[in-house]
Amino acid sequence: MLKSEIRNEFEARMIEIRNTLFIFGTLLVASASLPGAEPVSRPSLALENPFFAFDNGVGRGKMSSAEQAALLKELGYDGIGYTGAEDLQERLAAFDAAGLRILNLYVNVSLSPDGYKINFDLPTAVELLKGRNAGLWLTITGDGGKQAEEHALAAVRVVADHAARGGLRVVLYPHTGHFVETTADGARLAKNCGRKNVGTTINLCHWLRVESDKPLSKLVEEAGDRLMLVSVNGADVGGKDWKTLIQPLGEGDFDAYAFLKEIKESGYTGPVGLQCYNIPGPAKEHLTHSMRAWKEWTRGPRKEIDHANPSP
Repeated sequence: MLKSEIRNEFEARMIEIRNTLFIFGTLLVASASLPGAEPVSRPSLALENPFFAFDNGVGRGKMSSAEQAALLKELGYDGIGYTGAEDLQERLAAFDAAGLRILNLYVNVSLSPDGYKINFDLPTAVELLKGRNAGLWLTITGDGGKQAEEHALAAVRVVADHAARGGLRVVLYPHTGHFVETTADGARLAKNCGRKNVGTTINLCHWLRVESDKPLSKLVEEAGDRLMLVSVNGADVGGKDWKTLIQPLGEGDFDAYAFLKEIKESGYTGPVGLQCYNIPGPAKEHLTHSMRAWKEWTRGPRKEIDHANPSP
């Protein structure tokens, strides 16, 4: 009788222990997906791609270029992508002093039934960026009417010819609702314009918003050897607005690690930009969170960047 009671008590205690361990394990898994949680440890991708931040997440309009450069250097970014060509000489001086790069300028061409308009100072931008292995990240907007394709190609050729004089790339930026809305749109113009220095972008948040049903492998195929820029950020699968589709890297349930892994396996070695549009909170806070995820996923052998002669 005594042995039976001891056995029953022992079995009851073992059940309690198993249940406790199960609950503890479940809580650990759940906490890893909470906003602000440390990124889940995975095998390093050992990426050597330059990693830069969009200026929309680095105090745009609030911080000086010197302050932006200092913050990005402190956090480990390789540089920045600026919106527009204004104050470019001052910005270049600030980033040169910090040993960082301005990797591209986000600029625009607008279409109309009569033709196109270049909405930035193209000659000055090319002159100042000459020899810096940078890019013009080109959006194309507006309604070109029945000849929209012809107007767009004409505009791209003019921008590309100017850019070539400075050794610059022209990279079409797919944006929801624009004439160039998808990676394929950019690839089409890049291939049909007849200019070797023109390419396209795989832009994570706009891909998820416009054609999330299309696998990344298809985008890589569409871009082919014209893939010249990639953007990344945290996001939610099935997100419908920028709040859910643009989050710090490492947040959201979209697998950004797998995204970067597939990009690497495609052979892409160019810059990767961190999209930060409308991410709330102090710049240093969300940029730190994103850099933590980037380092967690990509740490490993990485070449030191020669800022005087950087690779694309």
